[in-house]
Amino acid sequence: AHESSSSSSSSSSDDDSSDSTTTTATTDQQQPQRQQKKYQQRQQQQQQQQQRNQSHLAISSTIFKSYPPRMEELAKKTARLVTNDKNGMKPTWRDVICGRTHMPISATWPANLFFHHLLQVHQKQYDASQHKKKQFAVIVRDNILVLGGTFLEWDKHMKCWNELEDKRSLQKTTQAFRDTRKSPKRLPLDKLIVKKLQDLQTDDEEGNDNDDNDNESAASHGSSSAGSA
Repeated sequence: AHESSSSSSSSSSDDDSSDSTTTTATTDQQQPQRQQKKYQQRQQQQQQQQQRNQSHLAISSTIFKSYPPRMEELAKKTARLVTNDKNGMKPTWRDVICGRTHMPISATWPANLFFHHLLQVHQKQYDASQHKKKQFAVIVRDNILVLGGTFLEWDKHMKCWNELEDKRSLQKTTQAFRDTRKSPKRLPLDKLIVKKLQDLQTDDEEGNDNDDNDNESAASHGSSSAGSA
């Protein structure tokens, strides 16, 4: 009876071992299949994201390219306000000016106006997304890069313009999204460009009037001096 019990126990153990081996083999076979499926899903998601990004870029590119004449006109009027660095470098109208050093200029600079226009276009999607906020920051940042611009910041110690690295420009864009949410809504880009041009024209006219008044004052002072002599 003892031998029979031992034999039965041994047989049961062999069966359990066999089942365990079969299960392990099945799991080993399924593992590559799962990995392959996950890989395919990731590839598909990346392709879909690239298609969405290209769509956004195409739309924004069309928006941007419809304004170059006015953009260039605005750039020429604001160019005199931008500092040349020690190497003679100056931002182009496609470059976003970052930092507080050139804050008054950046509020009128063409690329900055377009940059904030893009922020407004994607603001609702950015706010609504929970885990994909970065992708909208990338879209806005890439719109500037794909159109030949970049993000520049003035180094007051070295007296030169520095191009921001991708990570830093992305941080600036994310921060801009948060700031835009708090700020009042801007005019549409075309109307905003016209308004900025009008403001600059008014400033020029006021500056010319002041120069004329100064010249008249100087002439009057010279005349009275000559009379008293």
